Amino acid sequence: MKTELKIAGLFMAALLFAGCMGAKPVAEKGGVDNMAPAEAAAERAHLKAMRAEAKGFIGEKRRDKNLYIGEGTANIGVDLGKGKLEAKNRAREELARQIRVKVESDFQLITEKRGVGASAEVQQEITQRLETYTSQVLTNVQESDFFIDYPKTGTVTVLVFIPKEAYEVQVKEDLNQKKEMVVEAVKQAEKALKNGEYVRALKQFLEAGTMQRAFFGRVPVYAEIDGDGLRDELANHVTFRVEGITSRIQLSLLNDTFLYDPEGHLEKQPRVLARYLDGTGTSVPVTSLPLVASFAEGQGRVAPCVTGVYGQAELAVSAVDPSLKTAVLQVAPDFASLGDFSAYDLPPMRPLKVDLIRKRAVALLVRCKNGGKGINVSGLTDAVTSLLLNRQLTVVPVDSGQTVASVSGDSLNADYLLAVEVVPSGGGTVGSYANMHAARCGAGLSLYTLPAKSLTKKENLASQEGFGITAESAVWDAFGKSREPIVKAAGKMMERVQ
Repeated sequence: MKTELKIAGLFMAALLFAGCMGAKPVAEKGGVDNMAPAEAAAERAHLKAMRAEAKGFIGEKRRDKNLYIGEGTANIGVDLGKGKLEAKNRAREELARQIRVKVESDFQLITEKRGVGASAEVQQEITQRLETYTSQVLTNVQESDFFIDYPKTGTVTVLVFIPKEAYEVQVKEDLNQKKEMVVEAVKQAEKALKNGEYVRALKQFLEAGTMQRAFFGRVPVYAEIDGDGLRDELANHVTFRVEGITSRIQLSLLNDTFLYDPEGHLEKQPRVLARYLDGTGTSVPVTSLPLVASFAEGQGRVAPCVTGVYGQAELAVSAVDPSLKTAVLQVAPDFASLGDFSAYDLPPMRPLKVDLIRKRAVALLVRCKNGGKGINVSGLTDAVTSLLLNRQLTVVPVDSGQTVASVSGDSLNADYLLAVEVVPSGGGTVGSYANMHAARCGAGLSLYTLPAKSLTKKENLASQEGFGITAESAVWDAFGKSREPIVKAAGKMMERVQ
């Protein structure tokens, strides 16, 4: 008998210990009825105490105005662990419903937009953002101990809760801060626009638009931004400004006639002016505007540039393909370098076209036939070159050792080939005078179009007679007399070449 009482006492002590730890074994249905009267009475008292403790704890938490609370209860069945998990999930679901309602309320308050009347896409985005914030809040949930056999035998209950202060930081303050960031960016952009800082204004409007889409997506957000007392929808306002600024910027040339030589070097660089046309038709220079230039026709190298204080920029064309007679540059504002324009439907802007023309070039070949008889044609070459330069033509010198046949028309990057051939002859003595020599010097001029080397003009000049005490000096005398007629003939031949 003593042994039985001792076992019963140990069993009751174990039950009391399990109850105090909140992990009491599940009582079978009717289990109390199967106990001895004393044991049943003790068990009932223990259950009553546990339920009172659970009720008091839950009531205290629910009365706490600083908490959002979710309560979950599930049947234990044969698996206490499974019952606990189900109770916990139900508690989180209840808390999530409360948080979702609160998030939606604050979201509507801050964005000033409800889903009513919104498109299906916007409504879906609102829902997605509510779920995102709700999930974010639920990552910091606290939970109570599990209350077994509460509110009735065979069930388990748990509380989950979150301080309202934590919610305020995670949701309300976060939403307000994000909205204020967008509003402040828009206000700064408006200030820059008012001050005529159009590039800075455009950058800040783009930044505001990027933030608005990142924070709120397509959900409309309203705020008063320009001091008129009216609340504007931020995304529409930003779009209006971005498209308005870009459409009012125009480019024009400050100079003209851009010629490049046979080596592809421009004589002068194009200068571009960027202007902003305001609502009154007044044009204002646009400073710090990046420009992008490229070859619409032809090939070459050109670097990007930025407008200066007066809205002007000099293009940096470092080379043009000299094999082409013409090339065309196109210049436009490099809006893409200022920010993300993918969300805006900008009208296509016609680029500024800049015509580049290869300067009329003449390849000049001056040579002496029959070995030259000691004649140096460099002086004649210089004289004809000077004539051509005075006619605003570019001269491409051809080595005097070449002939018309050996000249490659494709490699000269010239429009014409002017060939001057000096033909000296004679040099013998005059009669019986051993120290008196005579010589003659003729010349032929030919003009060819390149690269085909098609002959367009040809002229043979009358020979000039020269005298000297030596044969060489006689040739030089005849050559000297021929120089002026040759230069005149070259000038006449090139009269219509400009």
